[in-house]
Amino acid sequence: MILKKLASKKAMADQISAQSGQIASLSSEVASLESQLSQAREENAKLAGENARLAEENTKLIEENARLAGENAKISGKNSELEGRANKDSSNSDKPPSSDPIHKPKPKSRRKRSGKKPGAQEGHKGHGIEIPDVPRGQAIHLPGQCESCPNRDICANSRLSEPRITVDIQITPVAAEHIVSTRICGHSGIEITGEFPSRAGGKVQYGPNLSALSVDPDIRGMVSYSRIAAMLKDIFSISLSAGTVYTMVSKAAGQLEGAYNSIKALLSEAAALGADETGQRVGGALAWMHVVCSDMPAWLYPHEKRGYDAILDAGVLGEFEGILSHDCYSPYFKLAKVVHAICNAHIIRELVYMHEQLGQEWAAKLIKLLLEMKDKKESLLEQGKTGVSDLVAEAFMEEYNAIVQEGINANPIPPRPPGKRGRIAKGKTRALLDRLHDRQDDICRFMTNFDAPFDNSAAERDIRVLKVKQKVSGGMRTEKGAKDFATLLSCLYTAKKQGMGIFRFLLDAFEGIELSFKR
Repeated sequence: MILKKLASKKAMADQISAQSGQIASLSSEVASLESQLSQAREENAKLAGENARLAEENTKLIEENARLAGENAKISGKNSELEGRANKDSSNSDKPPSSDPIHKPKPKSRRKRSGKKPGAQEGHKGHGIEIPDVPRGQAIHLPGQCESCPNRDICANSRLSEPRITVDIQITPVAAEHIVSTRICGHSGIEITGEFPSRAGGKVQYGPNLSALSVDPDIRGMVSYSRIAAMLKDIFSISLSAGTVYTMVSKAAGQLEGAYNSIKALLSEAAALGADETGQRVGGALAWMHVVCSDMPAWLYPHEKRGYDAILDAGVLGEFEGILSHDCYSPYFKLAKVVHAICNAHIIRELVYMHEQLGQEWAAKLIKLLLEMKDKKESLLEQGKTGVSDLVAEAFMEEYNAIVQEGINANPIPPRPPGKRGRIAKGKTRALLDRLHDRQDDICRFMTNFDAPFDNSAAERDIRVLKVKQKVSGGMRTEKGAKDFATLLSCLYTAKKQGMGIFRFLLDAFEGIELSFKR
């Protein structure tokens, strides 16, 4: 019994010992696992730190990528702008023809072929050389062998052919002496004295013909004073200085001051006017030459400014209530009383650039539509019509709006770049489309009001000669010189439009005749 109890206790002791060994082993394993867990936690902390560092670097890379993308877009836009500038010429922008390169592309005419042969058409009444006077001399031309023959005056069967006339001029300087007579009146007994004519103001002076001939090339052909003096010396053997030519120009401008001022009255009575301006060097500084014209008068005036102040100072457009054609220069829109008509020649040149350089197909459609509208108006004018029907006008406007909307859909405003403030740059194409949309009535004014012209070419033609003047002389030395030039050019343009001869007009001015313009 005792032995059994001892054996049982021993077995229990052995079992406890075995369990203790297992517990120790498990404790060792737990310690090992705790050590591994601690190492895993440390590794996890390291990985979390590395992950945070990578996330920060990734954020920086995203920001850097966005910045570089913005710079790339900016550089691409600048590059496109520079390429666009390089591809611009007088046919697709407002650049003057004088700025075109030597190897410019062949001009493309938008005129339709008429199918007619070049030259005078059948039924055209020709004009030969007009004989200004009865022939004053006669020359009989003998056969060559008769020239030295002693019997040439007694030859039989002598006859004359049909006469031929040559029209030429005599280039001979003429000096006229003017003398004033003093006498006792046989009726009143008072001593009376004659007066010298205005053209004989000094002891010796140049007459009106020579003065008019000196001024004419300066205004008509932009010839320099020194070349005019050289030409007159070669032709007439009369030595003039460049300063003398300038004095003649200044005198002509003074004589025509009244005619110059009368042009403003004609402009205020016109139904439609055109206005433009161009830069000009005056006294070594930039100034502006402005022009306001209609179908008959043209009025140029210099001003130190280009904008609204200069437009008002002219004293013509401030109170004008008719149609004003211009190139969409913003200060003109401040004139509240005028009805605006935008020059479609400018619009078409911009559309040509959009189509040919940027591949905008809507631009070609709008060019075609504008020219169709122009042809329709000209056709109606030939028929004696004074306007287009509402139905036709609505059809044109609907097509116009559809084309502009097509362009707007194809050229949405770009999204705002991250961190960018202020207005978003729309680009040239979208800016033009917005102008076409907002100024539709002004652009199509030529169709809805037949008094409005299709373009502003008349004003541009009147002012284009200033660029020739600038190339010849580089500019005007004084404000008075600019004013004199504007006076003469205005008067001669208006005289020409009214069918007057320019030389005859200048001659009348130097003769002291008071000149003015009437409608």
